[in-house]
Parts: sequence; C-alpha cells; structure tokens
Amino acid sequence: HQSMMMRSLLLLLATCTISAESFSIPPKFEPQSCKTDGARIFSSLTDGQAPTTSADDAIDDELEALDFNELIDLYVENFEEDLQEVVPDSRTDDEQDEDLIESHKGGNPTIDSNNEIDELEDLLATLTDTPVGTIELNDLAFIRETVETLVESLLLSDNCVDSAIANTVEQLLYRMVAEYTSAAEGDASVDQLQSVEPAAADFHRVLKTWELVVRSDSEGPNTSSFPEAIDRVRRIINYHQGLATNGIIFDRPSPGEYETVLRVMTKSRERGIDRAVRDIFESIPQKTCDMYSLVIPCLAKSRDRGAAERAEKLLREAVEHFPPVMENSNSNTGISIDCCNVVLTAWAKSGLDYGPKRAEELIVFMDTKDREHGNHGIIKPNIFSFTSLIDAYAQKRDWDGASQSERILNNLLNQYLEGEEGIPEPSVASWTIAISAWARISKKGFRGAAKRAGKLLTRMETLHEEGRIGFGPDAIVYVTCMNAYAFSKASDGPANAEEILDHTNQLYLEGDETMKPSIRSIGIVLDAWIRSNSTDAMEEAELLFERYEDPISNDSSEEEVRNIYKGMLFGWAKKGHPDHAQHYLNIMIGKGMKPDSFCFDRVIEANTLLNDEGAFQRSCDVFNRMESCRKSGDILPNERLYTSFIRAMTKARIPNLAHKANVLTRRMSDLYEQGNQGIRPTVFTYNAVLMACAETPSTPDPEPMPAFKIAIQVFNDLRKNESPDHVSFGNMLRCARLLPEGEQRDSVIKSTFSLCAQSGFVNDFVVRDLQSSGSESLWRELLRVPVGDQVNVDELPRQWRSKFEKRRQLSRPPFRQRTHRR
Repeated sequence: HQSMMMRSLLLLLATCTISAESFSIPPKFEPQSCKTDGARIFSSLTDGQAPTTSADDAIDDELEALDFNELIDLYVENFEEDLQEVVPDSRTDDEQDEDLIESHKGGNPTIDSNNEIDELEDLLATLTDTPVGTIELNDLAFIRETVETLVESLLLSDNCVDSAIANTVEQLLYRMVAEYTSAAEGDASVDQLQSVEPAAADFHRVLKTWELVVRSDSEGPNTSSFPEAIDRVRRIINYHQGLATNGIIFDRPSPGEYETVLRVMTKSRERGIDRAVRDIFESIPQKTCDMYSLVIPCLAKSRDRGAAERAEKLLREAVEHFPPVMENSNSNTGISIDCCNVVLTAWAKSGLDYGPKRAEELIVFMDTKDREHGNHGIIKPNIFSFTSLIDAYAQKRDWDGASQSERILNNLLNQYLEGEEGIPEPSVASWTIAISAWARISKKGFRGAAKRAGKLLTRMETLHEEGRIGFGPDAIVYVTCMNAYAFSKASDGPANAEEILDHTNQLYLEGDETMKPSIRSIGIVLDAWIRSNSTDAMEEAELLFERYEDPISNDSSEEEVRNIYKGMLFGWAKKGHPDHAQHYLNIMIGKGMKPDSFCFDRVIEANTLLNDEGAFQRSCDVFNRMESCRKSGDILPNERLYTSFIRAMTKARIPNLAHKANVLTRRMSDLYEQGNQGIRPTVFTYNAVLMACAETPSTPDPEPMPAFKIAIQVFNDLRKNESPDHVSFGNMLRCARLLPEGEQRDSVIKSTFSLCAQSGFVNDFVVRDLQSSGSESLWRELLRVPVGDQVNVDELPRQWRSKFEKRRQLSRPPFRQRTHRR
C-alpha cells in the first residue's frame, strides 16, 4: 500500500503544472561545513509556519499534527478506498512510468482540482516540520524517487523552470543528505545506508533543474535568473566536493555535474564570469573535451585585456589532450573548429598591435594539427577562420592594416578561383570586412582609401556577373563602400557615393527589397555634398534631395528625417544662402519637426554675414517665428540664438541699438530664472551688448550718454556673473569714445586698461582699441612706450599678457615632439 501510495504521489508530480505559488519556498541553504551533524546540515527548510490550504481548518489541524510516517498511513487508507473494482496492472513500475511520461510529451497537462496540490503542500509542510532522523530509511528512498521523477518530467518540457521549483528540489537533496548522515550516526546497517546514500546522480539532478531555470525558450534565455542559478550551482558543486573530501559520502562529483555547472555559468555575459568559470575549471580533477569546449568561448569573449591569450593557451592544451580524430565516416572526436574560430575572433577584437600576427600563427597551428591527425578537416581553417584573420588586420584601423586585409582576401580569392583543393570561397562577410577597413581609414582622412574600397566592390560585382563566385554584393557591402566615398576628403567622393546610392535604389525598384536605401544612407550622401568644398555642392545636394524627397517624407524615423532637413538648412546657411536656409526652416516648422535653437541661429548668422538689403528684416522674421515657437512650447531657445540676434542688430545699426540689446539681455535673464538653463547670458552675450553700445554713434539719432550708462551697467554685470576676456576690455575701451574728449574719458580709459593689464588680457587687439580710443600721449603713457617707438606686445610686461602666455604654452607641443618632428 505504501508503494502504491507513493506511486500516486509520483504521478501527481509528473503530471501537474507546478508554480512558485504551489510551494513553501525554502530559504537558501548555507552549508557551514561538511560534518556529520545531520540536523545542522539540513538546518530548516522554511522560515515560520508551513503553508496552509483552503481545506477545512479542522482537517488541516489534524494533518499538521501527524508525523511523516502517520501521514503515509493516512494516504494508504485513502488510497485503499479508491482501489475498489480496480483491475491490477500487469506492467512493471518502470513500464508504467515510461508510458505516463510518454503520454505527456505534448505539453504540461493541468489537473482538474486543487485537491492534489493541497495534499502535496501538506506532505511537503509535514516533511519540513519532521525532525531529522525520525523518517524511516525506506521512506527516504521515496524522496529520491520523487525528485528523480519530477526532474525527468521537467526535462521533457520546452519551457523554463521556475526558480522556486529548483530551490525546492535542492532543499529535498539537502534533506536526503541530512537523513543519511543522521542514520550513519545511528544503528543502521551497511546495506541500509548504501541504499539511501546520496549519489552523484542525485546532485546531478538538482544541477540539471537549475540549468532548466536558465534554459532558453521562445522568448530567449531567462537572463534575470542567471545570478541566482550561477550562485546555486556553484554552491551545490562545492558542497558535493566537501562531502566527498571529508568522507561523508563515497561518490565524488561526476564529469556530467561539472559540465552542467559550466553550461549554466557560461550562459552569462556578466563581467567577471570568465574568472569564476576559470576557477571552477581549474578545480576539476578530470577534464573532458566538452568542458574545454564550454570554457574556451567564455574566456575568448571576455572583455579583459588578456582574454585572447588565455583562451588560446587553453585551446592549445585542449588540442593536445583531445586531438582532432575521425572515429568513423559520420563522427569525430576532439576539439571543434568553432572553438578555434572563437579564439581567432578574440585576437581580431583584442585591439593589440600583435593581435593579427597571433591570429595568423593560430591559423598555421590549426592547419598543422589537422594534417598531423589525418587531414580530416576537423580543425582545418575554414572561411570563418580566414574572415577572422581579415578582421584582425582590419581592426588596426590604419593603412597597413587595411592593405593586409585586402592582401589576405585577394590571396584566398585567387587560390579559390584557381581551383586549389581545400580553399573555401570568400564569404560576403570577408568582402565586407575588407571594404570596411578602407572605409574606416577613409573617414580618418586617408587619401586614396575610398578608391581602394571601390576597386574591391567593382571586382566583386565583376566576378559575380561572370559566374566565378556564388554571390554578389549585398546591401551592407554597397553601404560600406558608399560610406568610404561619402566620408573621404576626395573631391569626387560625394559623386561616387551618390552613384552607389542610386544603383541600390535602382535594384530596389527592380524588385530587390533588400536594396531599399535607408533614410540614414540618403542622409549620409546628402551630408557628403553639404561638407564638400565644391562650388555647386549645395545645388547637387538639392537635386539629390528632390529625387529622394518622397522616401524621406514617408519615412517613420522622425529624428532621421529631421536631421536631413536640418542638414540642408545648415548647408545653405554655410554657403551664404540664408533665403534657402529659411525655406527649410519654414518647412520644418510647418511639418511640426520642432527645429532647435541652432536652426534659427544659423539662418540669423547667415543673414548677418550676407548683410545685404533686407538681411536684418529677414533675421527679424526668423527671430519672431522663434518667439512664437517658444511661447507655444516647441523650443527652448539658447544663449547663442539671442546673442546672434544682438549681433545682427549691431551689424544693421538699428535705431536705439544699445537699449534694445540690453532689453534682450534682460529677457534672457528672466527666461533663465523661469527654468531655461541654456539661455543664461554668457561672456559672449555681454560682449555683444558692449559692441552694440560702442556702435551707437553710427546709428540713426544716436544717444551716446544713455548708451554709455548701459555699457557701464553691462560691464559690471559681466564682472559679477562671468569673467571678462580681452574682447570685453577692448569693447569697453571703445565705449569710452561715447564720452566727450577730456579728463572723464581719459579716466575711464585708464581704469579699464589697468584692470585689463592686472587680469593679464593685454594683446594686439586690446592695444589697437586703446590707441583708437585715447590720445597718443595717453596710450604711450599707459603702455610705457617712448615717443617715436612702435608698440611690440611681446615687449610689454609679462604679467599684462599672462593669460595668453599660458595659452601659448599649452598649445606648444612637448619638447621631444618638437625636436623630432619630421
């Protein structure tokens, strides 16, 4: 009856869907030592009281009062009542279990009621409350069988396992160990102890359960459980090692246990996991090929500086212990080519100067070892190996590295085209990496790099058209070469980039969906024209924009589209066409793209530099549109935008200039106090207002004295909020001309120049403004220059020009660099 009762419990475990809510979650087991004190090893399985069920309270109290053996008897009595008129099954227990598991391979069946779950909770709670040493050894075997059946059923599922289930299985293992050690201290016979002694298989089942916690499903790996799972498997394997070392149990950790631990740990990509894996690996007495295959990629993919070195050392060790040998026509043993390639990739991405050389040496090693062991091609370098070597040189990001990448590609390609046996055809990735090597250094300004990329693309197209290679350029190859031209400094770079863009667009129109130009690619070619020094560059950019306006406008990437319009605006502004720039600004506002402060600023600056008739009126229109956007909450203007408009007013010499410039400065301060941190007036703003004050005499209906008062106020604000520079002092000297000639003007000039000299900002520009503002006798007196001598700033006291002396020293190259300049 006991056997039949336990079998019903096993069927329940094998068939029901178990969730975290179905268990009383045990605390983490913290093994302090591996002594034979069973009660201390097991400690406790739960904190507080055992979980209650929804059954009648009286029944619950009665169940909780029973010990484990009495609960079994109760199950037997209930089970006997259910056996009425049941025909005995002639199959063996194992056959019944296999049929049961087979019947549930299609999924996780659910149960019809919560009664079985309630009974299971009662059983587990009672087991928890039962003191160690009071369970009969025959019943202890049922716990092992329960765990075994549960783990086997979990392995048949494709889903991840809840960590609560793994934790419960782990705690049952610890209870088995605790009961065994307790029995060993008692009067149990040797045969009885051997039947219940925890074996390596028991520990392995628990490790497998934790592996199921991090198993990948349709949604990918359960990365959130990695830290807990890694911690648990490390504790379990260390615990098993301790029990075996101290002679408490006979079985030592099996290779399968170590492999499971390594599989769990190597799934993680957290920093430092490689060191933890290495520690476990080094503690394993007998290593297998699978262990090497797990550890080598983990070390190779580490972000540590010595990752490639350590991975290769382990790879060479693995090849010596497990050489590539062909067992039969269908299988082989030894380390795989994948392990070799991952180490090659590690050298390619190492960033070390000697990385490419080490990668090349590793390829020679692979080829040599493969020939030494029968030339079966098990670790013979394949196309992935050579592609990693190409990438290793490409990662050098210099002319030599790009040349070596192309050399390896061409050598491999030529040998393949000549039909040399065993030489693989270069892949698309091989071509892409070699072309991207030239694209990288083209972006760094190496002349001729873009043409080298273009030649590789042309060769690839030609060989494919001739049928000599199996594939032509894909979209990535075309875009990579296009970027090489777009970012080059060559005058024909934009035109060549546009040609590739148009070619891919034509392929797309002909039906190849993969060749559809992205909004980013269009923007890169447009930007190439915008940056070009060609006289008709913006006209070419405009034509390109018109051709691709529909895909640009219909693209869902709002930020990319906005950047294209912004680039066109900047380009026209840079070329001195503020009207075209303002056209794009108006489009951006009309389409709700919310142009930023720089868009408005560039248009105002372009108008100011052009300074033609109507320039200031256009700047006013732009500024007013900005103010409307600001009030509607579409923009937070910055300091540069307002400062540019003050300069525009000064350049136009509008009436009441100083007052209007000062009003704008006050508005900036108010907006800053309201929370716009980017609009706080800077030294550039104050300098612009001082210049506006100094230009007052050139405006219609000038009022010098009010302008001078504003200048004094602004200069004081500048000293209070910022630090004046040489422009500030120069503009203030020019403002002194607002005063009539005489003692008052001279006093202002003397005070301003003395403060400038004390601050260390005297330079050629300050001297020029001093000479234009004061009489010759005054400036000679201040500069200490005798009559008839010319002013030489370098001969003035060093303290007066200390700010520029420091800048000059900082800008000078180091002595070694200056003396060994080519």
